[in-house]
Parts: sequence; structure tokens; C-alpha cells
Amino acid sequence: SIKDGKLYTMGDRQVGGEKAQHVYAYDLGTRKELWTAKIGAAHDDGPRCTPTVDGGFVYAIGTAGNVVCIAADSGKVVWLKNLLSDLGGASNPDWRFSESPLIDGDRLLCTPGGRKAVMVALNKKTGEVIWTCSMPDIGTRGKDEAGYSSIVISHAAGVKQYVQLLQKGLVGVDAKTGRFLWRFAKATSRYNANIPSPLAHGDMIYAGSAGTGGGAVRLK
Repeated sequence: SIKDGKLYTMGDRQVGGEKAQHVYAYDLGTRKELWTAKIGAAHDDGPRCTPTVDGGFVYAIGTAGNVVCIAADSGKVVWLKNLLSDLGGASNPDWRFSESPLIDGDRLLCTPGGRKAVMVALNKKTGEVIWTCSMPDIGTRGKDEAGYSSIVISHAAGVKQYVQLLQKGLVGVDAKTGRFLWRFAKATSRYNANIPSPLAHGDMIYAGSAGTGGGAVRLK
């Protein structure tokens, strides 16, 4: 991510005898590293998240499930929450947590995954929970955990909602209350590889997944 002449990214780094996951900041003019912030355990294939930059802060999600807010000027970690131990996620997916956090107004949206915490809204300044979306029994197809996608905003059918591709398929969550709205199961991958971010346009939502193909729904 690039803002105000600075580039923000993630990687795993060996420091001394410890390898850990970091968020980095670089000055695009000088090509020099400005700071690095350790955010959690390293992963064999490295992190998957693109940091989100908003209002002087950098937000990121590590593969171990640490959601972090970092001061963009100093690299200081302002707050940290774990998707599993703090936010009720069911389990870390096979290829680890991979989403990029969504900032919407004063909120950060992310996906712990599972029946109890399919999605959560946090206060972006403090990390405190605003709401947690629980999921009803929607069948056995797919695992009860997060996929590898990132949340998008839709105003389909006149309802502002957050749309995400989980292991159990494409779902919509009411933006104001966190209420579970709907699910489209046919987009669920046969290989638990629900990866691309959904595409929202008007009343239509499209999603695709590995080994299954793609499909669209029109919301009413």
C-alpha cells in the first residue's frame, strides 16, 4: 500500500535467532526502510495480507490471526487482537489467515470465522468489539472457518452490508447491526480454496472459487 510517499508491506524476517512476521514502511524517495513492526509468528510461505492505511495508522492481519493497528509515523503497535483467542474464531484455515482488513468509517471489519464469529466490527482506534456476527445452521457444505478472501461493501436491495466469501460460501452481514442476512452455497470450493474477494455491483454479487467455478446472486 502506498500513501504520502511511503510504501507499507509485510514479510517474514530473521532477527537474531528469531524469525517473525513484520509490517514494514519504506520511503519511496530514498528507498530506505523507515521502521519495522513485529506482529506475530512467521509462516513458511510468508504473510498474505495487504496493509490498509487510514488516518495516520496502518492496519494488518498476520497469518497467525493477529489484527494490528500501527502508528504510520513511528511503527509503534497501538493495539493488537487475535482472531482466535480474542475474537472467537473457530480455527486457523489450512493456508492461514489471509485477508486484508476493511476500514469503514470508525470501524475495522475482519473475519475470525466459524459459527460464533463469522465476522466482527472493531473500533479502529481502540480495537474494542462493536458487534460480532454469529451464523445460523446453514448446512454441512464447507468448513466452519474463514476463507482467504477480504470483505467488500454492498448496498444491494437498499441494505448496506458486508459481503465475504467463507469456507461455507458467500455471505452477507448487516453493516449496522452485524445480523447475518444470507448465504450463497454454490460458490463453495471443493478444495476449501475460497480465495478471491467478491465483486459487488448494484444488486448483484459475484464470487468464484477453486475447483467449482463462479456464480452470481441478485439480492431483493
